[in-house]
Amino acid sequence: MQVLTNEIENNPMNKYIKILLLLLLTSPGLFAQGGQGNADWKQAQSDLEDAKLLIEKEKILELPTAPRDYSKMTKVEKEGAKMPLNYQLQSVEINLESIDPPLSPVEIVNEKPLNLDQTENYFKAGVGNYQTPYLEGYFNMGNAENYQYGVYLRHLSSQTGPVDKENSGTSNNNIDIFGDYFIGNGQIHADLGYDRRMVHFYGYDSIPSDITFDPDSIKQIYNIFKGTVSYRNEDEYALINYETGLKFYTLSDKFTAKENNFDFFFNGQYDLSEDAFISAGADVIFAQRTDSSKINRNLFLFNGAYNYHYDKLTLKAGLGLAYNVDSLFGQTRFNVYPDLRVKYLAIEDKLAVFARVTGKMEQQTIKSTITENAFMNQNFALAHTNHKLEAFAGIEAGLSTKLGLNINGGYSLIENLPFFVNNPTDQSRFEIFYDDKATGVLNVNAELSATIANLRATWSTSYFSYSLDTISEAWHQPTLVNKLLLTYNHEDRLFLNLDFFNLNGIKARDFQNNETITLDPILDLNIKADYLILDNLSAFLAVNNIFAKKYQRYYNYKVKGINALVGVTYTFDLSAL
Repeated sequence: MQVLTNEIENNPMNKYIKILLLLLLTSPGLFAQGGQGNADWKQAQSDLEDAKLLIEKEKILELPTAPRDYSKMTKVEKEGAKMPLNYQLQSVEINLESIDPPLSPVEIVNEKPLNLDQTENYFKAGVGNYQTPYLEGYFNMGNAENYQYGVYLRHLSSQTGPVDKENSGTSNNNIDIFGDYFIGNGQIHADLGYDRRMVHFYGYDSIPSDITFDPDSIKQIYNIFKGTVSYRNEDEYALINYETGLKFYTLSDKFTAKENNFDFFFNGQYDLSEDAFISAGADVIFAQRTDSSKINRNLFLFNGAYNYHYDKLTLKAGLGLAYNVDSLFGQTRFNVYPDLRVKYLAIEDKLAVFARVTGKMEQQTIKSTITENAFMNQNFALAHTNHKLEAFAGIEAGLSTKLGLNINGGYSLIENLPFFVNNPTDQSRFEIFYDDKATGVLNVNAELSATIANLRATWSTSYFSYSLDTISEAWHQPTLVNKLLLTYNHEDRLFLNLDFFNLNGIKARDFQNNETITLDPILDLNIKADYLILDNLSAFLAVNNIFAKKYQRYYNYKVKGINALVGVTYTFDLSAL
């Protein structure tokens, strides 16, 4: 213990650590400052008459932390095992990744070009139908042993869209400046960025023919300024490994919505032996949301667990704590969650069984909501999602050296699970409805992966069933999701990617006709090809929505039909500068 104390005292970051610990220890005093806000409850129409729509007078945003994983748990297969699949004991998320209606679900986003080394730089340029220009660049410089810095730039827009040309156009712009400084066995990281996203509310019945109509009235613009400052020790022989720092952002839209979010985070582990360690984490989040009025929505999250791995057994036993200071949050402010996970290798290199009982508080914000659905109304209801209990079990198997299988299923009890519903008076904008009681979610998943020479394929199927109380349907949530991902590499010169999405059972509420609508199944096939012309020059072609189905992920919002993007990627070296 004395050795450990001396090690911490001699660490050049000890003052920073003490300040963070002081903040965590004094946080209960801060909890008391989150006052009780006011909320009005309105009764929805028709089938939604018994569902309560929370109209928040004051709102705030909180960005979920994405801490690095310090887990040293051994994979299912031992060293030398040939099991093609390896599944971590993670939660099965029921939230579907966003399929953004005005853009392709597989648009080129933050991806590095062919054969790009971490120190290389690149510039990409392309053009597509729907009057779509595309530019992207990554520039990284510095001394790899002492420091590095750089900038990332991206622009992707479509002047026209699937409905009424310019009235459904979109635009996305990003710029990020970053830097890392290596000090002793640690690393200081900082980044600062700006994101701008523009969409149109084109889910209307018809545009007035009156020449006084202003297309700018259906435009929405989101502006996000963001940044990170963090420190991470990287001494593989240290007893304590950790990362700590601050993540923040501020968001505003074209109207009155604003959000500020500051997340002081800590994640680390203490090695007890070669087979066991203790992990711990904390997020102290100060957040504020403003629409027609202002409200504080601070959130404090803590977790700790004992982790053990020996021979065929991997075990995690811990607890999670959440204290919610959102004054409009209707449920218990203080929550305790189990974090119990076990995995056992039943047959060497062939079969593993696993189970878990967990829970968590998931931060919901304007930023996280518009990432999933950008067509939100002003002052929409917003509450953190409380995963009170999640129990899952499953198997993962190596059917052969090239074929793997994972099957798992379970049941969750979730408070404040968001459901998107079109606004009764303006169907081009969406509200969020919450059930009065915790929603029961039955989830069954199966995934099969195969590797044949240079071809890799993964097929996954997920089934969802919702047990609701006052809401008649799980609005805009799918009941069945199928995905196919294929990648092919021909002599490290031609790279092909294919992905297929299928969503079924999505229901929406049509208030004009007072009926429930079952949206057509989503069938979306996308192909992307990269061809290496020279060592530093490649060409790419992306063809999206090959079936040309203008499906609706959200009611009244048709996506683009078949759309293509063609361009080039050029890589270069700035290390000499």
